[in-house]
Amino acid sequence: MSGAPTTIRPNPAEVIQDPPCGYRLTAGQYAEVKDALALHGVRTRGTYVPLRALVPLLLDERAPYHLTAGEPDTACRGG
Repeated sequence: MSGAPTTIRPNPAEVIQDPPCGYRLTAGQYAEVKDALALHGVRTRGTYVPLRALVPLLLDERAPYHLTAGEPDTACRGG
């Protein structure tokens, strides 16, 4: 116990390799989770939630404890 911060490395299978630009929520989903998003400091653009580090944990259906399953927005990837 050196007092140094502990670094927990995720299993590579748990990392989103090609993350979306953000997540789209329905009006109903947004109404249900807007307070929780605000508590976590997550800013939204209406029902659109731009990607930040915490957002996939809260809105991606693959996350074990997501609040709701938002629709991933992949339009920023081009291609």
